[in-house]
Amino acid sequence: MYLKKKINEKGKTWEEEYLFGEEIVEKRVKVEGRETRLTSYQANNPLVEGLSLIYYLRARPWEKEQFLLYYLTTSGLVPVEYQYKGQEKIKTRFDHMLADVIVDPVSQVSIWFSKDEQVYPLRISISKDFGILTSRLVKVSYAVK
Repeated sequence: MYLKKKINEKGKTWEEEYLFGEEIVEKRVKVEGRETRLTSYQANNPLVEGLSLIYYLRARPWEKEQFLLYYLTTSGLVPVEYQYKGQEKIKTRFDHMLADVIVDPVSQVSIWFSKDEQVYPLRISISKDFGILTSRLVKVSYAVK
């Protein structure tokens, strides 16, 4: 993944470029009239954005005590320490199910994942200024080959 930011702050202007590899992140800082600075560091924590958060969490990283990830926002990378809130019994369309509850305080998303092998997101709740939007899994179907 590649990210380029043009920053204008307190009368100073510069560019930052990030190249996210599987194990290494490279950061280039370009300031006009100066030599480009290159910094590399280990990509120890995952980078997610939008719905990829849900796909990442389906791997149940909380079971390995991995709670830190980086969330890509319009302002750049934001470190997020998501929270595992334990298990909760929730009503689904057909029955009650036990689910793992995960809360991301930055994107204000709460996700209830099924405890079965498929780790389905049974419920997703998003809090915003206008209120709360909740979606529920109502059907799972498989493509016919």
